[in-house]
Amino acid sequence: PGTRLADFFAEYEKVKGEPLTNSFAATGYDMLLVINHAVGVAGTLKGPAVRDAIANTENLDVVTGTISYKGRGHVPLRAIALNQISDGRANLIDTRVPNPALVPEPIK
Repeated sequence: PGTRLADFFAEYEKVKGEPLTNSFAATGYDMLLVINHAVGVAGTLKGPAVRDAIANTENLDVVTGTISYKGRGHVPLRAIALNQISDGRANLIDTRVPNPALVPEPIK
């Protein structure tokens, strides 16, 4: 409760009339926030400019936490949720961003 993700889940249920059962909608919304940010930075809808703005995005606050593309070779470093399943329900324990030094480089 009180996190952007919890607020997103609550708003989704309010609008749709049923609870979310996974985080796919939140992750999709995160991508819309990334694109919106990139278009604002690029100042245009032209693909190469938006691509470059995404590639330089760093520590952008999104619904699921933060996301960074800068220096990641088009593979984002993003917050991950640690959940505990109890009585068939996922309960958020913590949200963490992996240490970039421990994340393998993307395959080229």
